[in-house]
Amino acid sequence: MFDFKSFTENLGATLNSLTPKITLAFAAAAWIVFYIHTHGIMALPSSVVVCALVVGVLCTCLGVGGLLACAWSAGLGLRKRIASNFYQYHDKKRIEAELEFLTSEEREILAHLLAKKQRMIEVLPDGEKAATLIAKGFLVYPSRRPLAVHRDVLVEVPVHVWHVLIKHQSSFPYDAPERQAHPWRTHWMAR
Repeated sequence: MFDFKSFTENLGATLNSLTPKITLAFAAAAWIVFYIHTHGIMALPSSVVVCALVVGVLCTCLGVGGLLACAWSAGLGLRKRIASNFYQYHDKKRIEAELEFLTSEEREILAHLLAKKQRMIEVLPDGEKAATLIAKGFLVYPSRRPLAVHRDVLVEVPVHVWHVLIKHQSSFPYDAPERQAHPWRTHWMAR
């Protein structure tokens, strides 16, 4: 009895194992045989010509498909870079539009970071006063590990957001307080 499922699985495994090099070689051989017959160089039986035509078409399609798959996988880094640039461009526009809606507390935090040229800060896991900046995307958890430093968690200003903030630094005036407290920290008695 013919088992269609095992036939298709075996056919799929066979087609995956045929690399473009092998399929293109079979396609070239089949097209050469077909050329020899059509130009009268050698008389071949019609069954050989039909087999050569079928093998030529099938292997050409498989070879071209394999080459396209290789080209697609080779362009993975480029596609990721384009997607990243696309995301950063739209995120910059969103951040610029969001600047006018920042609260005074958020502005104070960003002004402190810009004045100190500090892109990374430590906060408690709840985000403390910087929680809204984390929620809005001005601060993110870094992709590097470890995130936790003792009881604190690291957050950073992404590079593309940092460039937007530097461009609009004049709208973040910094008045150095008499005591050097971090503006994103919540006093332990206020918790």
